[in-house]
Amino acid sequence: MKKSEQLSLDEGFYEFKDTNILNRINKVKSFVSEIKEHNMLTPEDYQEMLDLTEDLEDVISDLFDYLLLTRNQMF
Repeated sequence: MKKSEQLSLDEGFYEFKDTNILNRINKVKSFVSEIKEHNMLTPEDYQEMLDLTEDLEDVISDLFDYLLLTRNQMF
């Protein structure tokens, strides 16, 4: 497994089963930049999409923090 396919947690790694979620987020950002480059979005639309992507990153981070906490409580 590639390092990019692992999310480091304090005591180990969480392996994504199908695709790397963090890479998908970066692809979304790249796609949004490409759309912006071709003037397909207004600056406000572009900023809103970037904000939504950052919110998604925060949600994913919170989820893995919760999973780590839950895992530690189980053992």
